[in-house]
Amino acid sequence: MTGGLGKHVYELSKHLVTSGHKVIVVTLNTLGAPSFEEVEGIRVQRIKDVNPTYKDFHLYIAMVNMNMVETVRNLSKTYNFDIIHAHDWQVGLAARALKSYLNIPLVTTIHALELGRSNLETILQKRTYMYECQLIQNSNSIIVCSSYMKTVIEESYHSNTDIHVIPNGITHHSLKSNSMEEFLKQYDYSHLILFLGRMVPEKGVETLLHAAEEIISLYPSSLFILAGKGPMLEVYKNIVKNKDLEESILFIGFLNENEKATALYHCDILVVPSLYEPFGIVALEGMAAKKTVIAAKTGGLTSIISDEKNGLLFEPSDAVDLAEKLKHLLNHPVLCRKLGENAKQEVREKYKWEDVREHTEALYTEIVTTSSIK
Repeated sequence: MTGGLGKHVYELSKHLVTSGHKVIVVTLNTLGAPSFEEVEGIRVQRIKDVNPTYKDFHLYIAMVNMNMVETVRNLSKTYNFDIIHAHDWQVGLAARALKSYLNIPLVTTIHALELGRSNLETILQKRTYMYECQLIQNSNSIIVCSSYMKTVIEESYHSNTDIHVIPNGITHHSLKSNSMEEFLKQYDYSHLILFLGRMVPEKGVETLLHAAEEIISLYPSSLFILAGKGPMLEVYKNIVKNKDLEESILFIGFLNENEKATALYHCDILVVPSLYEPFGIVALEGMAAKKTVIAAKTGGLTSIISDEKNGLLFEPSDAVDLAEKLKHLLNHPVLCRKLGENAKQEVREKYKWEDVREHTEALYTEIVTTSSIK
């Protein structure tokens, strides 16, 4: 399970199964896992291994898609599929080929776009954008998680495909991790500020590090914990080392669900400083845990966070603004708690997986009954 996309597919599949549908998730192989198993009613089919050492990333993706096509063609001898649901461009080649081979409709959920991650400067980025365009244009319907994403596709991908906004759901995970509890007991802190996300430029980690420097100078016993992994991890660690803040800013790697729930339970504030965020499921996780979220005023985050009502917003990449928002909450703990309470109430009312399943079901039904394909 990788990031918000993996969690989305798992939760949506689980709720579709609960509603009586048969769902087969075709995905990558993983070390030690069987090629086929049933997980909470979801049939999980893992394709045969593809060597991940290809220097050309798109060649690796093409090989993955070839194996996915082969796997689904074999499955189609046993199962009578009604619909294909693809998630992002990395399975686009297989989805498009199988739509033609099986003669059934294709629904695609777009979780993120290359236009948000980059300026389309390299061949790799331009090719990814091309694959996104092809998948969007060849889908019978597109699902996005925010109005922001719908606008981007309409304005930049020149597609006439119907686009439906279905926000992510959230399930509050309350099981605690003993190891995380013991880890936190090692530190004597006045305030705990948490970041959860991949160590990549678009997550805005550098902005947080610069803001943290000011906060630590004013609140020396405050503790920043950054959880996640990614290609920029060592770069960020070096920034912290050069600032001589290694005792106040900790990088703790990837957290499982129990560890994440424990970290959220103990933190005072969750910071989501993303430069690009199509939706922002991590913000919902913080809100569901009744924590105040300070988020960058970008992308889908602006549809989740209502400034000064259920959280705070700051200007993207503006470390001074982020530091000001952090200081405001640290100086007003009653407000901090109130915003967290408001956030949890909003999540309960607006972001239920049952609603996501109902809207997705309705779209499936409409497409299967009205599509010229099957």
